[in-house]
Amino acid sequence: MHDVVVVGGGPAGLRFAQRMAAQGFDTVLLDERGRIGRGKICTGIIGAEAFRTLELPRGAILNQIQRLSFHSPLGSVLDYTHPELLAYVVDRAAFDHSLADQAAAAGARLECGRRVRSLCVDAGEVRVEVERVGDPGSTCPVRARLLVLATGVNSRLNASVGLGRPEGFLNAAQAHLEVEGLECT
Repeated sequence: MHDVVVVGGGPAGLRFAQRMAAQGFDTVLLDERGRIGRGKICTGIIGAEAFRTLELPRGAILNQIQRLSFHSPLGSVLDYTHPELLAYVVDRAAFDHSLADQAAAAGARLECGRRVRSLCVDAGEVRVEVERVGDPGSTCPVRARLLVLATGVNSRLNASVGLGRPEGFLNAAQAHLEVEGLECT
């Protein structure tokens, strides 16, 4: 029986696992990807305030954002420079690896390549049925007093415990483009 089981090895899950383990709670984090940071579809832009208040690792910072330029489909351009630093651009894989290192150093056990098949919430405990990715016959139970779902808004697990889908969230798109002659300051 663990104190905490965290499902999802993105920044939120890793940070939570690190904080719980640092406070002495027996914490295990499960992520279905074979390696933390692999296959991220989420952007690497993180607000400067998050770095200031949460003591996030800075080794993965690639750039800073203080100036923005918006280009409309009709060719209009709006440039904006904020008086202070707005955000950092990070290498998401490296950032997530740093968070994983912090969580492990605090005592959290990170288990990659583990997919949650089902959840059962009872009085006093949560039972999580876990399988090794690619091996459906390898199921094993994980029990904990607290379950944290850090799997994103589209996770099927939210609905399986009656949480449904969050109503307020931002849909976005991201593309990597090669641009010639772009001034980057």
